[in-house]
Amino acid sequence: MAENDDSMTVRVLLGQRVRAECFLLCDAAQVHDGKLFVLGAGWDRLVVPQFPSEHRFFVAIKLAVPAGEAYRPIEMRVDVRDEEGTAAGGLIPTTQVEVARPLGYGAHEDLPCMFAFEARLNIGRPERLTFSLLVDGEPVARTSLRITRPGAPVPAAPLG
Repeated sequence: MAENDDSMTVRVLLGQRVRAECFLLCDAAQVHDGKLFVLGAGWDRLVVPQFPSEHRFFVAIKLAVPAGEAYRPIEMRVDVRDEEGTAAGGLIPTTQVEVARPLGYGAHEDLPCMFAFEARLNIGRPERLTFSLLVDGEPVARTSLRITRPGAPVPAAPLG
């Protein structure tokens, strides 16, 4: 087994995994000076006046990376699926990152890693889409989006 494979096995056995602390669809986002700036976030319903349509938006992500994972390439991608589980049309880039351990962070601390990127979604019909954030192929966060026409009824929230 290669050295990288050993570190992956130890990480899994110890339960040390990259975690998502924030995964939001938003109107705008940017990372600046170690802060994640987000505008118009957390929406789960999009009203589209006509179909087909294209919608541009941002995805804001904050990961907590175990210090032992520093300097190792991490693949991050967002998978978009419809209600049947079929990949939905759109452009959300796959990113490979390598997190450095900043000065002052101990070997036992999680390292913050923030991203904000623009995405484009091709919308063909009213539907519900699920966005899954995958890190090294493993899901770490999920959110959904209901796409409707103007004047369409809003589903009632479940009681309880």
